Amino acid sequence: MDIYGEIYNLLEQGRTGVLATLVSRSGPGARPVGSKMLITDTSETMGSLGGGKLDGTVIHRAEKVLRSAEPVLLTIEPEQDGDEVCGSTVQVFLEPLCSGPVVVIIGAGHVGRAVAGIAGQAGFRVVLADDRPAGETGVDTLCCSPDAFFENLPVFNNTFLLICTRSHSLDFSVLQQALATPAQYIGLLGSRRKKESFFIRLQQAGAGEEDLARIITPVGLAIGAQTPQEIGVSIVAQLISFYRESKADRSESGSGL
Repeated sequence: MDIYGEIYNLLEQGRTGVLATLVSRSGPGARPVGSKMLITDTSETMGSLGGGKLDGTVIHRAEKVLRSAEPVLLTIEPEQDGDEVCGSTVQVFLEPLCSGPVVVIIGAGHVGRAVAGIAGQAGFRVVLADDRPAGETGVDTLCCSPDAFFENLPVFNNTFLLICTRSHSLDFSVLQQALATPAQYIGLLGSRRKKESFFIRLQQAGAGEEDLARIITPVGLAIGAQTPQEIGVSIVAQLISFYRESKADRSESGSGL
């Protein structure tokens, strides 16, 4: 079992998790001090600190650590059964594992490339995808099928999606597929007229108000941007603002836990 290999794979996919390490124990136990358990953002686990109540308590607390992104030293007291004490007092260090924000850009045109460059400089991990092979786009892209764009793309709840393809029809197809992903940010390049048209079509296709509320369009901050580079700056600025606000919200929600 290579827990560090799993951590590497997790972070390479732009995902998050918690590494729990047993750092002290007041008495004997099923697992030695130094034992580790990985809890992923989808609640999958690898390894064990001793099983039973101990693992269950750590897994439950790991969910809060993921939301706050702050490490925790957790003390777990033994169970009391009448006059008998079952087990020993243990301390577990829970360390959040975060690879940093990931932005998946669908469309390797002028705007998509501008956003990719600026987002990379701003510290985002960038995936640039298109339905055309790299030879046609002129840049290094992940070529995806128009009918199943997210089949091989790493999209999780901490992923930022930007849709800026070469056609309205492809934009709409990708947008419908994006709504089936857990991405926390779905940005669509376009005008207010395009937004109205797309929203009507989405509602006719069965999309609800919660679905429409997830879509940010027109995308980018209102700075009067005109060139692809200026539009790229406005979009990345919005991504940074969204990321910082959501991180602050997670920290506040976990501050009292």
